Amino acid sequence: MLPQLRALTQATQPTPLRHFVGQTFSDLTRLLGYLDAADAAAASGEEAQPLFSIIHGEALSLADSMEARRAEGYVPAPLAEALESAAFAVRHELRRVFDRELARPEEADADGRRARAGDAAEVLRNCFQQATVIVAHALDDAVSDVSLFGDIQLRREKSQRLCEDLTALLRLIRHTEQEFTPQALSLFVMRLQDFRLRSMRYLMQKDWAMVESFAAQVPGLHSERAVRAFLHQFGSYLELLLSHVRMRAVLAA
Repeated sequence: MLPQLRALTQATQPTPLRHFVGQTFSDLTRLLGYLDAADAAAASGEEAQPLFSIIHGEALSLADSMEARRAEGYVPAPLAEALESAAFAVRHELRRVFDRELARPEEADADGRRARAGDAAEVLRNCFQQATVIVAHALDDAVSDVSLFGDIQLRREKSQRLCEDLTALLRLIRHTEQEFTPQALSLFVMRLQDFRLRSMRYLMQKDWAMVESFAAQVPGLHSERAVRAFLHQFGSYLELLLSHVRMRAVLAA
């Protein structure tokens, strides 16, 4: 457990609340440790699914505990609200990960499974860190995500850069659709290449392949009709992608 969280726990009264807060922080810390182990397993080519199964069960149990304890008489209102919020976030992200990111792992090859595991770990790490911050901030409003987890600021900056570049690329697509000229099309191709070299790495790995598949279609577009159809389809995909990026936990703070 982080020293700041230990200090917050020790300062919490009454005793039943202190024990509960300490257990909550310990559970969240353990879950983050499991994610580190899952990352290491995936990177080495080992099967990470058993670890994700443990994470799923323990995180659901933690959400149940937070929801149950928030109604106890010794829990102050700000903390009760924080527990409700944290429990909701945990349940929401668990559904997102296990119903989508890790669903039907047998349908992916080894590289696909590693990519899914990496994406799932990133989503859950954001979730568990934010849940920790929510509870800690309710105990001491001087606590911030950056003071607890320094890497959050870096991830936030990357996500902000990704949003900016996706927005710029989408704006250029719409401009090219309206002002269809060789110059506009050439600028779009240059912007897409720049995005692939720079900001694309901040996407989830499963989205890299989709962007690359769109990029691979560009050299084969030989008519205005084909280009316009491509731009419309790619633009629709980028709109959906941008909405998902904007929902990232690190941007919600």
